[in-house]
Amino acid sequence: MHIIEPPCSGRQGVAIEALDKRLFFLGGCSLLHDATDEVYCYDASSNRWSTAAPMPTPRCYFVSASLSEKLYIAGGLGLTDKSPNSWDIYDSGTDSWCSHKNPMLTPDIVKFVALDEGLVTIHQAAWNRMYFAGIYDPLDRTWRGTENEIARCYSSPTVVVDGTLYMLEQKLGTTLMIWQKDTKEWVMLGRLSDKVTRPPCQLVAIGRKIYVIGRGLSIVTIDVDTAARVDGFLVTSSSCPLVEQDVSPERSRVITI
Repeated sequence: MHIIEPPCSGRQGVAIEALDKRLFFLGGCSLLHDATDEVYCYDASSNRWSTAAPMPTPRCYFVSASLSEKLYIAGGLGLTDKSPNSWDIYDSGTDSWCSHKNPMLTPDIVKFVALDEGLVTIHQAAWNRMYFAGIYDPLDRTWRGTENEIARCYSSPTVVVDGTLYMLEQKLGTTLMIWQKDTKEWVMLGRLSDKVTRPPCQLVAIGRKIYVIGRGLSIVTIDVDTAARVDGFLVTSSSCPLVEQDVSPERSRVITI
């Protein structure tokens, strides 16, 4: 395992996204410094760090997503009221940002999910603390409401495999769920043993395989084409923790090497 030290390692509230061979670290803050607009980029092909164009709006603890060679960020905390009321979009081809007004009816966004060439947005309503969902179309920059059932993934790790959305529910044990587009509901694919997954976990996908990354960087592999259940539990392969420290992964991303 190769460990890299990012230039912003002392910050909190940093967003991490991947585009092809590059890993982006965006924004963040610390006890001594306010939210920043800085963006750092790690290129796996050259094993080097560089700086990318700064964000138009300094932010920390914001939501982010990568879609079609662009990064989308919204919400969070900052130095001005622009942070919750604007979106910043990064174009990797030109290393430039554009900022526009929040297209949604509410700024209370808690999660992005890139799905079907659009962004599913998950929100928590300020008036009743309930969760609801919408869909953002990046082509015409419009937002519309959608079925709220998908918002169940608001605090759970999610991953998309060939256009299908999966969620790892960790409230009562560890369960892999699949989003059924036709019926607009979450369906259980199977349970996973907590002794193997070591929650709290994160999800990534490579090809048709889902990797559940738990404490100590333990890894459970699920092949979605051959996944079978025995007494409700998914048949998986697993590896021992890669590090001795019992740390929990905060985010997991996949880049091309």
